[in-house]
Amino acid sequence: SYGSIVAGLALRDGGAPVAAAAVFGSPGLGVHSIADLHLSVGQLYVAEAPNDPIAVSGRFGKDPWLLTGMTGLSVAATTLPDGSAGAASWGHERYLDPGSTSP
Repeated sequence: SYGSIVAGLALRDGGAPVAAAAVFGSPGLGVHSIADLHLSVGQLYVAEAPNDPIAVSGRFGKDPWLLTGMTGLSVAATTLPDGSAGAASWGHERYLDPGSTSP
């Protein structure tokens, strides 16, 4: 999550060209619009789980989930491509748990 602010600031300040970025549970990217990230394709993917107080804090700028033009990533329980059940992400620390739908 806090790595997303570092990535957001690096993209904002014109680091190496990047086509797209994905953030999980981000407390903000230090920007107010996707255009500020200087993504070459302009794609921002955002995963935000229910009951994640860090993601909705807006501590480092606008909640990425609320940025116009972002693409939301599912954190809901679902059947995975291999036919197994994928668990929903919940709270802040469960995004990349084995068996969850967000990895």
